[in-house]
Amino acid sequence: MMAAGAGDTERLEAELTCAICLDLFREPVTAPCGHNFCRSCLAQFWAEDRRYLLGFTCPQCRHHFVERPELQPNRVLCAVVEEFERGRSQTLPAEASAEPPAAVVCDACPPGAGAGARARAPAVRSCLTCLASFCSEHLVPHQQSAAFRNHNLQPPLADLAERLCPQHGNLLEFYCRPHRSCICAVCILEHRGCETNRMEEAFKQQE
Repeated sequence: MMAAGAGDTERLEAELTCAICLDLFREPVTAPCGHNFCRSCLAQFWAEDRRYLLGFTCPQCRHHFVERPELQPNRVLCAVVEEFERGRSQTLPAEASAEPPAAVVCDACPPGAGAGARARAPAVRSCLTCLASFCSEHLVPHQQSAAFRNHNLQPPLADLAERLCPQHGNLLEFYCRPHRSCICAVCILEHRGCETNRMEEAFKQQE
Protein backbone atom coordinates (compact mmCIF):
# COMPACT_ATOMS: atom_id res chain seq x y z
CA MET A 1 0.00 0.00 0.00
CA MET A 2 1.31 3.43 -0.89
CA ALA A 3 2.16 5.82 1.92
CA ALA A 4 -0.77 8.14 2.48
CA GLY A 5 -0.42 11.87 2.96
CA ALA A 6 -2.52 13.96 5.32
CA GLY A 7 -5.16 14.62 2.66
CA ASP A 8 -5.37 10.92 1.74
CA THR A 9 -5.74 9.99 5.41
CA GLU A 10 -8.60 12.47 5.85
CA ARG A 11 -10.43 11.10 2.81
CA LEU A 12 -9.97 7.51 4.00
CA GLU A 13 -11.22 8.42 7.47
CA ALA A 14 -14.29 10.02 5.87
CA GLU A 15 -15.01 6.75 4.04
CA LEU A 16 -14.72 4.85 7.34
CA THR A 17 -17.00 7.20 9.30
CA CYS A 18 -20.56 6.31 10.32
CA ALA A 19 -23.03 8.95 9.09
CA ILE A 20 -25.03 8.65 12.32
CA CYS A 21 -22.47 8.90 15.14
CA LEU A 22 -19.80 10.64 12.99
CA ASP A 23 -17.15 8.30 14.39
CA LEU A 24 -15.26 5.35 12.93
CA PHE A 25 -17.43 2.31 12.28
CA ARG A 26 -18.03 -0.08 15.18
CA GLU A 27 -19.41 -3.48 14.10
CA PRO A 28 -20.31 -2.10 10.64
CA VAL A 29 -23.35 -3.52 8.88
CA THR A 30 -24.60 -2.94 5.34
CA ALA A 31 -28.18 -1.95 4.55
CA PRO A 32 -29.83 -3.30 1.35
CA CYS A 33 -29.31 0.12 -0.29
CA GLY A 34 -25.55 -0.34 0.09
CA HIS A 35 -24.82 2.18 2.86
CA ASN A 36 -22.86 1.18 5.96
CA PHE A 37 -23.46 2.09 9.60
CA CYS A 38 -22.50 0.97 13.09
CA ARG A 39 -24.88 -1.82 14.09
CA SER A 40 -25.91 -0.08 17.33
CA CYS A 41 -26.34 3.31 15.61
CA LEU A 42 -28.67 1.92 12.96
CA ALA A 43 -30.65 -0.07 15.53
CA GLN A 44 -31.19 3.07 17.61
CA PHE A 45 -32.12 5.13 14.53
CA TRP A 46 -34.71 2.57 13.46
CA ALA A 47 -36.09 2.35 17.00
CA GLU A 48 -36.77 6.09 16.87
CA ASP A 49 -38.24 5.76 13.37
CA ARG A 50 -40.71 3.14 14.59
CA ARG A 51 -41.65 5.34 17.52
CA TYR A 52 -42.90 7.97 15.08
CA LEU A 53 -44.44 5.42 12.69
CA LEU A 54 -42.02 6.26 9.91
CA GLY A 55 -41.15 2.66 9.14
CA PHE A 56 -37.57 1.81 8.29
CA THR A 57 -35.48 4.23 6.22
CA CYS A 58 -31.79 4.54 5.40
CA PRO A 59 -30.39 7.49 7.41
CA GLN A 60 -28.17 8.43 4.47
CA CYS A 61 -30.24 8.10 1.29
CA ARG A 62 -33.71 7.94 2.93
CA HIS A 63 -34.62 4.78 1.01
CA HIS A 64 -37.73 3.30 2.64
CA PHE A 65 -38.01 -0.36 3.62
CA VAL A 66 -41.46 -1.85 4.23
CA GLU A 67 -40.05 -4.41 6.66
CA ARG A 68 -36.96 -4.26 8.81
CA PRO A 69 -34.07 -5.42 6.59
CA GLU A 70 -31.83 -8.26 7.61
CA LEU A 71 -28.46 -6.61 8.15
CA GLN A 72 -25.26 -8.29 7.04
CA PRO A 73 -22.02 -7.65 8.96
CA ASN A 74 -19.41 -6.02 6.74
CA ARG A 75 -16.31 -7.93 7.82
CA VAL A 76 -14.11 -6.42 5.13
CA LEU A 77 -14.96 -2.89 6.26
CA CYS A 78 -14.40 -3.89 9.88
CA ALA A 79 -10.91 -5.14 9.00
CA VAL A 80 -10.13 -1.91 7.11
CA VAL A 81 -11.18 0.17 10.14
CA GLU A 82 -8.98 -1.90 12.45
CA GLU A 83 -6.01 -1.51 10.08
CA PHE A 84 -6.63 2.24 9.82
CA GLU A 85 -6.70 2.61 13.61
CA ARG A 86 -3.46 0.65 13.95
CA GLY A 87 -1.75 2.85 11.37
CA ARG A 88 -3.04 6.01 13.02
CA SER A 89 -1.86 4.94 16.48
CA GLN A 90 1.64 4.32 15.10
CA THR A 91 1.88 7.87 13.75
CA LEU A 92 0.59 9.59 16.89
CA PRO A 93 3.97 9.82 18.73
CA ALA A 94 5.61 11.57 15.76
CA GLU A 95 2.71 13.98 15.42
CA ALA A 96 2.33 14.72 19.14
CA SER A 97 4.56 17.79 18.97
CA ALA A 98 2.78 19.24 15.94
CA GLU A 99 0.37 22.12 16.42
CA PRO A 100 -3.28 21.02 16.47
CA PRO A 101 -5.20 21.91 13.30
CA ALA A 102 -7.51 24.89 13.43
CA ALA A 103 -11.08 23.98 14.32
CA VAL A 104 -13.58 23.99 11.46
CA VAL A 105 -16.48 26.30 12.30
CA CYS A 106 -20.03 26.51 10.97
CA ASP A 107 -20.39 28.71 7.88
CA ALA A 108 -24.09 29.29 8.60
CA CYS A 109 -23.57 30.74 12.08
CA PRO A 110 -23.45 34.55 12.07
CA PRO A 111 -19.95 35.88 12.81
CA GLY A 112 -19.53 37.31 16.29
CA ALA A 113 -19.13 41.05 16.57
CA GLY A 114 -18.33 43.16 19.60
CA ALA A 115 -17.52 42.22 23.18
CA GLY A 116 -19.35 39.20 24.51
CA ALA A 117 -20.52 38.06 21.07
CA ARG A 118 -20.90 34.31 20.67
CA ALA A 119 -18.32 32.67 18.42
CA ARG A 120 -19.35 30.45 15.53
CA ALA A 121 -20.19 26.92 16.63
CA PRO A 122 -17.85 24.05 15.70
CA ALA A 123 -18.85 22.26 12.50
CA VAL A 124 -19.95 18.63 12.73
CA ARG A 125 -20.15 17.99 8.96
CA SER A 126 -18.92 19.58 5.74
CA CYS A 127 -21.04 19.42 2.58
CA LEU A 128 -19.04 18.99 -0.61
CA THR A 129 -22.14 19.91 -2.62
CA CYS A 130 -22.78 23.20 -0.81
CA LEU A 131 -19.04 23.70 -0.18
CA ALA A 132 -19.86 24.76 3.37
CA SER A 133 -19.54 23.38 6.89
CA PHE A 134 -22.40 23.20 9.38
CA CYS A 135 -22.89 22.86 13.14
CA SER A 136 -25.46 20.40 14.51
CA GLU A 137 -28.19 23.07 14.47
CA HIS A 138 -27.65 24.20 10.88
CA LEU A 139 -27.13 20.63 9.65
CA VAL A 140 -30.79 19.76 10.37
CA PRO A 141 -32.08 20.72 6.87
CA HIS A 142 -29.57 18.31 5.31
CA GLN A 143 -30.80 15.54 7.59
CA GLN A 144 -34.54 16.13 7.22
CA SER A 145 -35.20 17.70 3.81
CA ALA A 146 -35.44 15.59 0.65
CA ALA A 147 -33.93 18.51 -1.28
CA PHE A 148 -30.54 17.73 0.31
CA ARG A 149 -30.80 13.95 -0.02
CA ASN A 150 -28.00 13.60 -2.57
CA HIS A 151 -25.62 16.08 -0.96
CA ASN A 152 -22.19 14.70 -0.12
CA LEU A 153 -21.66 15.08 3.64
CA GLN A 154 -18.22 14.45 5.12
CA PRO A 155 -16.53 14.98 8.49
CA PRO A 156 -15.50 18.63 9.00
CA LEU A 157 -12.99 19.71 6.34
CA ALA A 158 -10.89 22.85 6.54
CA ASP A 159 -9.79 22.90 2.89
CA LEU A 160 -13.12 23.24 1.06
CA ALA A 161 -11.84 26.17 -1.04
CA GLU A 162 -8.98 23.99 -2.29
CA ARG A 163 -11.51 21.49 -3.66
CA LEU A 164 -12.73 23.99 -6.27
CA CYS A 165 -11.43 24.11 -9.83
CA PRO A 166 -9.44 27.38 -10.13
CA GLN A 167 -10.51 27.71 -13.78
CA HIS A 168 -14.24 26.95 -13.58
CA GLY A 169 -15.10 27.23 -9.88
CA ASN A 170 -16.70 23.77 -9.81
CA LEU A 171 -16.01 20.94 -7.38
CA LEU A 172 -12.95 18.83 -8.28
CA GLU A 173 -14.67 15.46 -8.67
CA PHE A 174 -12.38 13.60 -11.10
CA TYR A 175 -8.75 12.59 -11.42
CA CYS A 176 -6.91 12.54 -14.77
CA ARG A 177 -4.22 9.86 -14.65
CA PRO A 178 -2.12 10.94 -17.68
CA HIS A 179 -1.92 14.54 -16.40
CA ARG A 180 -1.90 13.54 -12.70
CA SER A 181 -4.32 16.31 -11.86
CA CYS A 182 -7.72 16.77 -10.23
CA ILE A 183 -10.35 18.14 -12.61
CA CYS A 184 -13.99 19.24 -12.52
CA ALA A 185 -17.00 18.22 -14.64
CA VAL A 186 -16.22 20.99 -17.16
CA CYS A 187 -12.51 20.13 -17.36
CA ILE A 188 -13.38 16.52 -18.18
CA LEU A 189 -14.66 17.66 -21.58
CA GLU A 190 -11.11 18.78 -22.35
CA HIS A 191 -9.75 15.39 -21.21
CA ARG A 192 -11.94 13.16 -23.38
CA GLY A 193 -8.99 11.08 -24.56
CA CYS A 194 -7.58 10.65 -21.04
CA GLU A 195 -8.17 7.93 -18.49
CA THR A 196 -10.24 9.61 -15.78
CA ASN A 197 -11.89 8.34 -12.59
CA ARG A 198 -14.02 9.81 -9.88
CA MET A 199 -11.85 10.98 -6.99
CA GLU A 200 -13.02 8.29 -4.57
CA GLU A 201 -12.36 5.55 -7.16
CA ALA A 202 -8.89 6.91 -7.94
CA PHE A 203 -8.06 7.01 -4.24
CA LYS A 204 -9.13 3.39 -3.73
CA GLN A 205 -6.96 2.30 -6.67
CA GLN A 206 -3.91 3.90 -5.04
CA GLU A 207 -4.26 1.80 -1.89
